[in-house]
Amino acid sequence: MLLDNSASLDYITFAPDDWGIATMSVNFLINEVDAQDEFTFHVQQCDSSNQETLGGFTYTFNRDNQRAMFSADYSSSSNNDHTETLYASSINEEAIYNWYDEEGNLV
Repeated sequence: MLLDNSASLDYITFAPDDWGIATMSVNFLINEVDAQDEFTFHVQQCDSSNQETLGGFTYTFNRDNQRAMFSADYSSSSNNDHTETLYASSINEEAIYNWYDEEGNLV
């Protein structure tokens, strides 16, 4: 997982005539929405002995800013042991929900 503007994957060794397939995906799930809607991703293969670029690709990703923002709805139920179970309503895509109490502590 690359999370920084200048991140790299290093020390991946290929013998002569070896090849591989790199799979890439982009996730726009973020804590705060900003105005940036275009992102550029450069992929280069370099020779580790002299840093010569052997090849590469440039990808441009456009975030759809027309997508409506959402807030997670939930329901809860109490069990016999007085613990509460929270249920999130589906937003029709993969998401991870973190629940916080009134003081901002993760529950």
